[in-house]
Amino acid sequence: MRSGGTAEGNYLGDIAISVPYAARQAAGARAQHLAELRLLTVHGVLHLLGHDHAEPEEEATMWAAQNAILDGLNQ
Repeated sequence: MRSGGTAEGNYLGDIAISVPYAARQAAGARAQHLAELRLLTVHGVLHLLGHDHAEPEEEATMWAAQNAILDGLNQ
């Protein structure tokens, strides 16, 4: 995992989410669309923070962090 941020400040990057893609992924009710947008946002933030899922060990770490954050948001 790489470290985030820059010498100039705390800017980590941008997250671009395709709403039509999220809707296709959710393929259901409005609540499912919102859950998919939440998932994609958390996933993107984790990438900006240096997480990756190219290797099985990295994937396990990233998915655990993603699930913990989503669980916290859903409470």
